[in-house]
Amino acid sequence: LPSGFYHETIQVSITCPTPGAIIHYTLDGSNPDPTKPRYTGTPINLEKTTPLRAQAFLDGYLTGPITGSTYLINERQPSLPVVMLTLDTTYLYDSLIGIYTVGVNGIPGAGGTPPANYNQDWTRPAHFDYLTQDNKNLVNQLVGIEINGNATRLFPQKAFKVKASKRFGYNKLNMDFFDEKPYLRHKGILLRTGGQDWKYGGIRDGFLQQMTNGLNLDHQAWSPVVAYINGRYWGYMFVRERHNSDFIYSNYGWDELDIDIIENNWREQVSDGDMVHYNLMKDYIMTADMTQDSSYQRVCSYIDIDSYLNYMAVEFFVANEDWPRNNQKLFRNRTDGRWRWIIQDLDKGYQHPEKNLLGEFFTSTYTNFSLRMILYLLQNKAFKERYVDTQCLVAGSLFHPDRANSLLDKQQAQLDEEYLIHAQHWDIAHKYRNEFHYSINLHKQMTLAFRESAYRNLRTNFQLDTAHFLSITASTPATLTFNGLDIPYLPYDGRYFDNRPLTVTAPLYTANKTFQHWLIQRKNEAPRILTDREITLTISDSTHIEAVYTSAETAKRDGLYLNELSASNSTFADEAFKTEDWVELYNSSLAPIDLSGYYLSNTLTNLTLFPLTGGQDGNVPPNGHYVIWCSKESLRGPNHATFKLPKEGGQLFLSKQEASGIVLLDSLTYPPADERTTFGRLPDGADELYVLNNPSIGVRNLPSSYNKRLYTQQPTLVGLTPLARQKVTSVETFVTPDLSHLHVINNAGRSINLYAYTADGRLVLHRILPEGQHVLNLKQGWHPLKIWYF
Repeated sequence: LPSGFYHETIQVSITCPTPGAIIHYTLDGSNPDPTKPRYTGTPINLEKTTPLRAQAFLDGYLTGPITGSTYLINERQPSLPVVMLTLDTTYLYDSLIGIYTVGVNGIPGAGGTPPANYNQDWTRPAHFDYLTQDNKNLVNQLVGIEINGNATRLFPQKAFKVKASKRFGYNKLNMDFFDEKPYLRHKGILLRTGGQDWKYGGIRDGFLQQMTNGLNLDHQAWSPVVAYINGRYWGYMFVRERHNSDFIYSNYGWDELDIDIIENNWREQVSDGDMVHYNLMKDYIMTADMTQDSSYQRVCSYIDIDSYLNYMAVEFFVANEDWPRNNQKLFRNRTDGRWRWIIQDLDKGYQHPEKNLLGEFFTSTYTNFSLRMILYLLQNKAFKERYVDTQCLVAGSLFHPDRANSLLDKQQAQLDEEYLIHAQHWDIAHKYRNEFHYSINLHKQMTLAFRESAYRNLRTNFQLDTAHFLSITASTPATLTFNGLDIPYLPYDGRYFDNRPLTVTAPLYTANKTFQHWLIQRKNEAPRILTDREITLTISDSTHIEAVYTSAETAKRDGLYLNELSASNSTFADEAFKTEDWVELYNSSLAPIDLSGYYLSNTLTNLTLFPLTGGQDGNVPPNGHYVIWCSKESLRGPNHATFKLPKEGGQLFLSKQEASGIVLLDSLTYPPADERTTFGRLPDGADELYVLNNPSIGVRNLPSSYNKRLYTQQPTLVGLTPLARQKVTSVETFVTPDLSHLHVINNAGRSINLYAYTADGRLVLHRILPEGQHVLNLKQGWHPLKIWYF
């Protein structure tokens, strides 16, 4: 029987395929050996919670591995997933070798705390089980465990590193632990207690890191579980990614020999690879003239500038007190990679909104390069301007109160019931029983305070003018840009600075609607309408900007798109934890799409090569994704195609069975593939096709300064419900001789709808133009134009 919850007495049988093998077992978690009870072949009767471990022995053979399962009998089953560690308690509490005790064989800990065994980096063997909320056992294997953390090692509930290794049987934990990061394989995980925030629920670090999800920034995923050791309740903990080479393997597929990792825990040091490239970058930044754009561009070849800007903006936003002298980690691929930063340990952030950490940098005497690097780069105008914009987006979009409160409410719902039991177990209920709710509400208040602090600090640090209220949104889901940067989440609801130009851009199409105009509303002013999709304005008072979309006679096709693909995947794993080629579909509509009747193919001569399966497991949610593995392994599941994707490049086709026959909906031509990039649309479902620098799967594609645009598709336009028309005769239009502008003189006495099509029927302009004269920009290749209006 597998590990799990049972509600009655059970009988467990033990077998070994080796003829003549003798099996010995234990019922207390201790290691079996020939002195322990011998299994006679009669099932073992278990009436109460029991950690059962067994091992096979035979003369002339190597001893078999220890196997085991823990049976929780007539116990309360939590509403969260469950992690169980089963091990000989000698490894925990023995004074000489125990890792959970002060003992007599210890070393000093963080901050000069007294010597203790739990400060050692000792690894001990244990069985690791993972149960889903519906009691399915997904992982059961022998692992190595080690105490994790610094000051938190003093807490009664300590964090564990859980490490898979061939030494213990298998070198991976084949488990898709994190919804926010699907399809990853893990060599190890953390069972974290929440860090310094432990007594108050322990959610701060997980909450803040989850808030960065969707940003081009590496963060540790978070998933709450209830832990048991040898069947004994151990409170709730958090499954987290490790922030070492295991993290890079899981997220990028690179092994230790492929990477350099530098960490700064009070001093710069290498943990993998070497510091040759880091020192090269360091020497250049410290000696080059950073005011020159050529110097800045060279820095962008050393570091992933998006990763660095987002990392610094988030750390400064949350005012992390355990940073920057500590908890800095960056890595690169040794072949041709740029340095990227990993967010970690934010449990001492979000406490003091009055702090101005970047301001402290300006006046500090820091000599450590990793602390002074931002000061060198801020000498460059382009970097400084982009830092200001990035910090605005972090405060106004990423940490929007609605988004933060929604995540906090979700975490409270997950942990509310369990916290009372957890707090009673650790004897903190008498003092902290209400602290969890207090902590949730405090974080909500901190979101408001830190957003205001971010704009106040920007004004102080960069001598900016008044920060006015600014909101940016769209009438339907769309990806808008803010001074060339994608707004991570709409609405943007923050501030922006007087006398600082702001450029916002909207796509021509989104869902089944067409861009109509920008609606600009300023305090104490009449609303304005601007019809260009890219506008630049100055924010001189409280301002609301909305991209308005409307149904038109023609709009872009709405529905499924071939969104991203990998023909050389070395990172993401399917259900069998194999790294196969994959294709991601995206549903651009606002309704779910059943895949029944759809086909995928890599040859134009057979569009029905692979029929997609519909039903509950074949539904693509609104604005959601669906992954198909090109594995030639159809037995693995209905989402495994019967073909692979050639690495040298090729084509891909998406079709559908209609009443008229097979209709080709979408197609892509992709270039030769490599393991570090993918190919797809940006943003999701758009017409621009890129080699994507940051592969993603099952989630939205990420913008990057290093994405390479290969080509633009002409969108498929479809007819919608005709609009009522009125003939207009008092309008004049003419194109300038250099074909750069269209002049429109509207003397109709009212607003008009103007449409402009190219000779091949592509809609390139749609504007609602009020009475008066208008000049519209034209792009090369649009002429000759067919223009009509009503």
